[in-house]
Amino acid sequence: MEAGEAHAVLRRLGEEAYSSKLALQHRHTSQAEHHQAPAPKPTSKARAKARATRASQRTFVTDDEVESLDWGALTKWLFTLPKYVFGLIAFAGIFLFGFLGPFLFLPLLLFVFFTGPFRKTMKQEQREQLNMLVKRVNAHVAEQLNLS
Repeated sequence: MEAGEAHAVLRRLGEEAYSSKLALQHRHTSQAEHHQAPAPKPTSKARAKARATRASQRTFVTDDEVESLDWGALTKWLFTLPKYVFGLIAFAGIFLFGFLGPFLFLPLLLFVFFTGPFRKTMKQEQREQLNMLVKRVNAHVAEQLNLS
């Protein structure tokens, strides 16, 4: 009661900075109203419509949309390369690491992160582009393994 009076005084003085909406949002009910039986459940048709509405409002990515990189086949293909090619790749990596330092691993780390669980944070078109890239890489690796 005192809080209501203080609030009325502040309103008259023009010093009101915050107006509580508790009286509008909360109401007391009697014990008889509180203990009434719940309203009947909606029909199966109404539940199906509500489920369809909720399904259409979802914006998250489902697992069937995500193409995963076949790391096993990729490493198997890398180790089936001739030793001199593997040596050239290792030499180029060491040379570039000496020249660029740890920044050489930044694109590799980004690729690993965005082919994993962080892909869901990307926009839809970026996810689709990354899925296409991963599909092409997987197809190329599978083709190279079949040729050798």
